[in-house]
Amino acid sequence: MQPMPEPTVAEIEGEVVHMTYIVGRYGERYRPILDSLTGHLEARRRLRPSPERSMPKRLRPLPDRSEVTDDTPLHLDTAARLAFPDGVVTGLTLRNGAACD
Repeated sequence: MQPMPEPTVAEIEGEVVHMTYIVGRYGERYRPILDSLTGHLEARRRLRPSPERSMPKRLRPLPDRSEVTDDTPLHLDTAARLAFPDGVVTGLTLRNGAACD
């Protein structure tokens, strides 16, 4: 069994909003859960690299689709960008999907 992935900052923020509603609706007995989520959110935000320190990701140029065949070697990021131009799937998504099989 694989370990559960760490939640994203956006997911934790959503849970904080939900627990804020729960505390307001059902009372202070749920406050410890909200406080725990808020602390976890603050810790995750501190771990996130600041935009000033992180290097911007350089995207590889996309090859012309007419040049790409079934045997053309591609980086996973390039393959994902060709197959899913809207960005819904990334190279990391493909890598993780291959690891699950």
